[in-house]
Amino acid sequence: MTMDQEARDKLSVVMKEVYKDPVHKQNMKDAVKQCHNDPFWRQRQSEIRKKLWQDPEYRSKAIANMKKAIANPDVKKKHLDSINNAWKDPEKRKNHMEGYAKRSQNPDWIQNHAAANLARSEKQRGDKCHLWKGGVSFEPYCVKFNRRFKYRVREFFKNRCVECGIETSYKLHVHHVNYNKQTCCNDNIPLFVALCKGCHVKTHFDLEYWEEHFKEILALQYGNKCYYSEKEMQRIEEERKNIIL
Repeated sequence: MTMDQEARDKLSVVMKEVYKDPVHKQNMKDAVKQCHNDPFWRQRQSEIRKKLWQDPEYRSKAIANMKKAIANPDVKKKHLDSINNAWKDPEKRKNHMEGYAKRSQNPDWIQNHAAANLARSEKQRGDKCHLWKGGVSFEPYCVKFNRRFKYRVREFFKNRCVECGIETSYKLHVHHVNYNKQTCCNDNIPLFVALCKGCHVKTHFDLEYWEEHFKEILALQYGNKCYYSEKEMQRIEEERKNIIL
């Protein structure tokens, strides 16, 4: 027996009201957590999901629902925050790494994982990717955006990621706030930030949000300045040499 849409909507409203009760909400979380700790339950759910996913109609609806949900900025932010918070938990991070290491010892898993990644890559290559912008990644950068300039940007931000504040052993990425590769060679205001690899990856999604986000940071914290001029950099380097001598 299947419910029609009207019945599902009514049930959804009722469940949302019930879930507002903090006691009920906590009880539900505890029950779900207990189920996830049961290997038999996890195995059964995995088999059910795999069987459902083989149904083209179910898969199509599931993908459409996920895209609809992630299009909501609040839902997207909540999802990203939950992932970031989970990864910051040492215990969860340890469990994840141990699970991955265990699976990596299985030759069949490695082969299937590699094949799945290759198939996914082919489906998202070039104009098939949702981030495709007509091939702008192949366009050249402004000639002034060179190693020396990027060095001056990193030095200005004291080699710290503007987003998370981390100091890394590798060179920080220099990100174009306005996503224009010809900045410094055209009339655009040159706005850059130094980012670690993890934070830079995030800026490839929801471009408008990150552009406004970094513009606000530069305006409020740095007075819209984001790099040392060549004269400033030379003076700083001379001061460092004098300290060493």
